[in-house]
Amino acid sequence: MSDDRDVAAIATLLADECTRLDEFGEHDLIVERLQLDADGHHYKVYSATLDRVAISLTDEGFDCRLTRRERMADRFTQFVEEM
Repeated sequence: MSDDRDVAAIATLLADECTRLDEFGEHDLIVERLQLDADGHHYKVYSATLDRVAISLTDEGFDCRLTRRERMADRFTQFVEEM
């Protein structure tokens, strides 16, 4: 009986993690890439684009600022466009 509960708990955790990854991706906080191993298996690899979170206390409440890392392709595009 406990094995069934363990499997159910793991399935719930995995579903929660997939939902979180989707949400992070929707807000450009992570990027996903496909990685192949020597045996030909495919794996999704996630990298954070978030560089810094700064939270300040102001007279009006909290001020939250996010700084994201720029992808090399985006930086190159910006460079070419500014020429």
